[in-house]
Amino acid sequence: MAMAHNGLAKLAEELGELSQVVGKMLAYGTGPHPDGTPSLLAKFEEEAADVLAAVAFVSETHNVNDDAIEQRAFMKLGKFRFWHAQPEPESRGTND
Repeated sequence: MAMAHNGLAKLAEELGELSQVVGKMLAYGTGPHPDGTPSLLAKFEEEAADVLAAVAFVSETHNVNDDAIEQRAFMKLGKFRFWHAQPEPESRGTND
């Protein structure tokens, strides 16, 4: 069976699966999930790899400039690291 839309449909599917795992990690951490899934971190690794593979495939089928993507990713990673190093804002309690 041919892949629909040169891999874009599969990329969307894989992104959704990664998003689900990230939501579970926010709720339950990286360890076991209450449903019995042994390690959410391992599931994250699997889904992140699937996303990377789908991005690579879409890049191939759409003649994407991989150097431009790599440069942008490098710059964005620097921003993420900078933001992560910033102090947390003080939480504001509510006076209910």
